[in-house]
Amino acid sequence: MTQDRWRFCSKCFGLWFSGNPDNGVCPAGGAHLAGSGNYSLQTDPGPDQDNWRWCHKCEGLYYNGNVARGVCAAGGAHDVAGSGNYVLQFAAGAGQDNWRWCQQCQGLYFNGNPTNGVCPAWRGAPGDTQHTSAGSENYTLSLTIEQGQPRVSGNASAVLNPQPPLKPNLQITVGGSGFPINISGHLDVAIVEGGRRIASGKVDTNAVGEFNFSKTLEPIPPGVNDGDVWTATAAIGGVTASGDVFVATFPPSP
Repeated sequence: MTQDRWRFCSKCFGLWFSGNPDNGVCPAGGAHLAGSGNYSLQTDPGPDQDNWRWCHKCEGLYYNGNVARGVCAAGGAHDVAGSGNYVLQFAAGAGQDNWRWCQQCQGLYFNGNPTNGVCPAWRGAPGDTQHTSAGSENYTLSLTIEQGQPRVSGNASAVLNPQPPLKPNLQITVGGSGFPINISGHLDVAIVEGGRRIASGKVDTNAVGEFNFSKTLEPIPPGVNDGDVWTATAAIGGVTASGDVFVATFPPSP
């Protein structure tokens, strides 16, 4: 058997269950935001890895096979109460691969973007704000593409440079789906805060009307604060959509 209505969150890049009235708690701020098609997870015993569980506090999927239950965006550790036992397939066969386990929060996230989203564990300790794929298998999920209303969302997270003087830069990732696939030309993307343009550029949509845009700002511009919410707009051929970009900075910007 399988269970569908699992979604990729375009703010934190984690996998979350969209079949409940609320959208859970996102480590990038607010609730999760659907930025994908419809994923299905296997609930039957199989040869791959089981003991993946749904956390009713944050609505995310996490691995329950370790002593620690990770870090939940809703506070404390993840909670297994009410969850089924999900089985994830190691990379092989049909579906979308490059899903990874994050050892910091124990959650599952998509590793196929230029940045690695926002991890709920980072607020408890100094360091990288993003998920990490260290030690993870490469998981494949069953995905059904859905065409619909264009959607845009993203995040901006601070990352320490690996070399001294360890000054942080700001990595911005914006994604969207549901854009028309029969229009030629590039998609124009702009990220603004009030009247100030933070970043902009042109990207292409893929074969199913999705796009990903990334930009690194170094140094972090003055006036950027943890918890800020910017606006991203994407437009092509007269079709325009806007969405929020959630900012998570650590350490604080200058």
